[in-house]
Amino acid sequence: MVEGRERLPVLIYNHGAMHPHFSGTFQTEFLASHGYVVVAIGHPGANEIERFPDGKSYRNDGMTYWAEPPTGERPARRELAEYLWAHGDLSLFIGDIRFVLDRLAALDIDPEWRLRHRLALDRVGSLGWSLGGFLSLQAGRDEPRIKAVANLDGLNLLGLMGPRGVATLGSERPMLLMFADRWTEVSPPYPGVELSADIVERMELRAALVAHYWRMLRRSTADWYYMSIAGVDHAHFSDRTLFETIPEDRMSPRQAHDIINRFTLEFFEKYLRGSTQTPLLDGEEVFAEAGLFKMKGDAK
Repeated sequence: MVEGRERLPVLIYNHGAMHPHFSGTFQTEFLASHGYVVVAIGHPGANEIERFPDGKSYRNDGMTYWAEPPTGERPARRELAEYLWAHGDLSLFIGDIRFVLDRLAALDIDPEWRLRHRLALDRVGSLGWSLGGFLSLQAGRDEPRIKAVANLDGLNLLGLMGPRGVATLGSERPMLLMFADRWTEVSPPYPGVELSADIVERMELRAALVAHYWRMLRRSTADWYYMSIAGVDHAHFSDRTLFETIPEDRMSPRQAHDIINRFTLEFFEKYLRGSTQTPLLDGEEVFAEAGLFKMKGDAK
């Protein structure tokens, strides 16, 4: 525990779909070691090990935050995705975040709690991997106590394109968007290769996702950073690669985690602590594997 009386910024960590709340310990422990109070939420409905207060264990009932298209319709993959992006419902998970923030506010004044009067609840950030990443983007739009958000390879837009969705309206909070490099998924890697209809459909879907993300950034009013990391896959943004066999042509988990952690820490140091020492975000220090685009909110 950090000694002293300094109030510590709070970070809410949101896990990926069908993963437990401790699936990103490489990052939560790192951030905690730098003086953040990190709270990892186990979201019921997306966390396979969650138990409810009455002792009942979680049972996957079909990921109810997904929206079902009208009965009898069989849309193509792109049309189905657009329907889910517009009608998906993340409100239950955002409610979890609100509940946790309310609970932290109560604990901060509890004389029996060891971190009493140590939480800087005016400096709260949200981050997450996959589902937890794009959930954080919407939470930054819906929950005013969240001041900055980081999306770690949450490329989906589920629930983000409705009339109040962050992909529709843009964000009013600083954003860090960090993705695996998926260029080959939106452009054929070699000339003259014959592609199947399924591959073309998947490329169309991926290109649509990327286009919608850029539209969101164009409509956002706060600073944003958009980066991709070559040689990493979706699992590199979690603990999974520490326990799985990694192909030789992919980046080592330790190297990937170092890049992810350093950018994430610098981002929250800037927007929750007001640090001006941001060599990575300023482009003064670079990783050859990491491409970074950025825009200041007052530049629009």
